[in-house]
Amino acid sequence: EVQDLSPQRAVAIIDWPQSGRILDYCAGGGGKALAIAARSDAAIHVHDVNPARMRDIAPRAERAKVTLHPFDNTLKYDVVLTDVPCSGSGTWRRDPEAKWHLAPERLDDLTQIQAQIMDEAAALLRPGGRLVYMTCSLLCEENEDQVAAFLARHRGWSRTTMARFAPPEASDGFFVAAASITLTALLLFLSKRRARARDHALLVTAGKVAADDPVPVFCTDAAGAIIFQNRAAEDRFKDRLDQSMS
Repeated sequence: EVQDLSPQRAVAIIDWPQSGRILDYCAGGGGKALAIAARSDAAIHVHDVNPARMRDIAPRAERAKVTLHPFDNTLKYDVVLTDVPCSGSGTWRRDPEAKWHLAPERLDDLTQIQAQIMDEAAALLRPGGRLVYMTCSLLCEENEDQVAAFLARHRGWSRTTMARFAPPEASDGFFVAAASITLTALLLFLSKRRARARDHALLVTAGKVAADDPVPVFCTDAAGAIIFQNRAAEDRFKDRLDQSMS
């Protein structure tokens, strides 16, 4: 599939899980979903608020020999990607006329939509999941400021990835960031669910999935975000969380 260099680079810097479920929440034509499928064996689900935008997904997936699953609001996801509607300022080099169509009022509307999408996406994540945020914008209001506002609204979350691609170094301007809940907040969440989860929380505070683990399977960074030894350790940890909450 032909795709601009910048979104390809943005997809490449995210460490996508190799199992579980990934949701492309603003899928459009499915370009990001197909790019993720080339890097992950996880089940890829797609959604768009306007289903008509996804009309090309089925033939593109068939051509790429990729299976994409429809969104299921009864499921929780390991990663939710939000490639949100934006000003498109990163594309103005090849579409200069577009900048004359962006008014301050429209930018305000877009930032409100972006914040709403991020909040909706966060609610679709399983405990320990990650939210990935992308725009084809170079405006701070839609990028760094939007991520900071999300973290302020969702206490206990930590940014784990952030990168900006400018036209001189890539092609279109593009922005990507990822965030996940910190270990402290995750354990607090578990402790409120049930006594069994509280017992499990005591085990994982030492970075171990089970009491008989010889070494910790994860540690935390300075902000308290979970850093796993490897993907297998991450998958095992999430399985144990599911068991604790069942």
